[in-house]
Amino acid sequence: MTRSASWFVYPKGCQGVARGFDLVIHFHGAHTTVIPRYLKSNLDAVLVIVNKGIGSGAYSDALALPTDVDGLIDRIEKTIAEECGLAPVAPRKLALSSWSAGYGAVQQFLRFRPARVDAVLLSDGLHVGFTDERQRKVRVSQMEEFVTFAKRAARSEKLMAIAHSAITPSEYAGSGETALALATEAHAPSWPVMKERYGMTQLTAARRGQFFVDGFAGTDKAAHARHLYSIDHTSFARLREYWAR
Repeated sequence: MTRSASWFVYPKGCQGVARGFDLVIHFHGAHTTVIPRYLKSNLDAVLVIVNKGIGSGAYSDALALPTDVDGLIDRIEKTIAEECGLAPVAPRKLALSSWSAGYGAVQQFLRFRPARVDAVLLSDGLHVGFTDERQRKVRVSQMEEFVTFAKRAARSEKLMAIAHSAITPSEYAGSGETALALATEAHAPSWPVMKERYGMTQLTAARRGQFFVDGFAGTDKAAHARHLYSIDHTSFARLREYWAR
């Protein structure tokens, strides 16, 4: 069902919610694509899909203040309670998922309310500038919130799962470059891979603790879109395994 331009999905109905619930908020991506892949993942958690427009700025601007983040969570809790005829209650665990530009919202959550976040799933989207454009040195200071979370995931305190294409924009760091920078900051070993998975060719991987990076081939719009179409495997499956521990 939909409310205020967001989609709410209850995989086990309101009866499951009544016993307490986990929450996945996914930023950016058509509900007609995200919902069937979420249901295929067999995650037992309420899914809320939030779309704010084009570009990461639309997402970061929507959550520009701590009160904006709190307000979003509050609205979600109240909507779930109203639609299921329950008293409002906070989710037991919270996972943030994004594709493409949606990472802008995830970053604001990690900036203002990191303690509330249990897992971060990034699908082909985290872009920052360069400290040296000619050598394409990633400006790590622009993603400090992700670095802090990646280090916690590497210590198995949280989950961070990143999947990315090989797209390398000329004017800023691509999602593969930022993923490699995060792996370096988290001291996560990386290695080459040559494997066909989910209709894509995986080229690289990195892991330490509960920090994962899966890098895939593809440098065009179709490759970027395939990451949304495979999100059940690259993101939601990691979360299902993590929460099942």
